[in-house]
Amino acid sequence: MFGMDVSIIIVNYNTKKLTSDCINSIYEKTTGIRFEVIVVDNNSSDGSQDVFLKDSRIIFVEAGENLGFGKANNKGVEIASGKYVFFLNSDTILVNNAVKLFYDYSELNSCKRIGAVGCLLENLDGENVHSYGFFPSIQSFVKGFFEAGYRRMLGKPQKAIGAEIFGVEQQVDYVTGADVFVSREIINKYGCFDPDFFMYYEDTEMQKRWVRNGVKNVIIKGPRIIHLEGCSTKNNKQVLNERKLYMGLRSQRIYFKKTETRLGFLIYRLVAWLNLLPILRFKYSFRQFCTISKIIFDNNPH
Repeated sequence: MFGMDVSIIIVNYNTKKLTSDCINSIYEKTTGIRFEVIVVDNNSSDGSQDVFLKDSRIIFVEAGENLGFGKANNKGVEIASGKYVFFLNSDTILVNNAVKLFYDYSELNSCKRIGAVGCLLENLDGENVHSYGFFPSIQSFVKGFFEAGYRRMLGKPQKAIGAEIFGVEQQVDYVTGADVFVSREIINKYGCFDPDFFMYYEDTEMQKRWVRNGVKNVIIKGPRIIHLEGCSTKNNKQVLNERKLYMGLRSQRIYFKKTETRLGFLIYRLVAWLNLLPILRFKYSFRQFCTISKIIFDNNPH
């Protein structure tokens, strides 16, 4: 029924060096299973096509436009032949036989309705970095609003979450989108990435949908992957930060609209807008403030 044990899907957008390093690490470290690597290119302008079209180890898919993260991954799923699908960021490096470890765990626990499987990601210094999180809710959003204000007043940094594990495995709300290992059965039953998202929150919404259908997501010990956080979206810093802010807010609005009640979504809009007021004077220009307000109160369903 399945031509491969695992289909590894990587989305590339102007990251030919990072993606090449990621692919090389996969072939250097992965043994004992049948796998394929599918690279979906979001219309890169850095010469990625010239590099990857010549790489006989991979299946190269040209999207023809920038589809965003989720839709590009969905395009990879359409041609994937694996029993399992492994969504892997282009800015990751496999340190050990992680794909086989994910596969063995999933096979051993196939009767437990496991959704996303991930591991504790590392930086180049071997320190654990953000690897999982809690589903955003109106309650957590409002609480975060007041806690963030309190930290700003005291000059305290935000707490890092999702960088530790207790035991061999740990159930979590969602696994970060940098390394999501999941069975094709789960995707076929409950869907993949929602195409309404361009970037950010698509992995969270997808896994929340799975959980609502009785599936659990887990982080396991064993696989080791380096995540060069943010490198896959590096560009002009000022322009990038503003673009990321707008995309993040738009996706956040879509997420709450899809997952909350009408009242909850109304509360989100109010709190999101109030969150801008204390920092308008110091951080954002009036133009940016107007743009952000428009995103928050946009009635477009997408």
